[in-house]
Amino acid sequence: MELNQLSNIHCVPPNPLHSFQDQLMAVFSQLNTQTSSFLSSLDEIQLLSLTKICKKHVAPEGQVVMKEGEMAEYLAIVLIGRLSVDQFGKRAACMKCGDTIGEVELCQAGTNGRRFATVVALEDSVLADIPNDAFLAFVEGLGSRMAKKVSRYMADLVLAQVISHEAEAGRDDRRRLENIGRGRRMA
Repeated sequence: MELNQLSNIHCVPPNPLHSFQDQLMAVFSQLNTQTSSFLSSLDEIQLLSLTKICKKHVAPEGQVVMKEGEMAEYLAIVLIGRLSVDQFGKRAACMKCGDTIGEVELCQAGTNGRRFATVVALEDSVLADIPNDAFLAFVEGLGSRMAKKVSRYMADLVLAQVISHEAEAGRDDRRRLENIGRGRRMA
């Protein structure tokens, strides 16, 4: 299962000539209409509030945006461009406009706050970085019903990640066993 399988979100990248705030609102408004996004339940005032905690992150092609093992201090939403998510030296997903990256580490206590994937810009990209503490404060300020919806969305992402890891580990175990079997047959 790909990391972004849950987010079958399709959005049109915002006009790069618009202000960062306008770019964010354009993407958030598109995501707001899609039921697979936690943004779908936010009203315009809440979306505007979310844009105020975002920081613009311009990533030229080839730049490492997040590195496996580093402290995870923010999550990001892709506004413009494409990025690869690499785990265990293999591409696990390709992220595009509207996709969220780094949210799993925010939710998963077992990572000790460390990234477990490397994210690289495949082309010139613009992201909206949201510091973890600001995002958590934003979610807490939504009220219990809305916070529950965001929590469910994040939990689904974490579950998809766990399933992806288990599938990868199963394939690696199967390959090792096949190699051992071949070695024994040849001996």
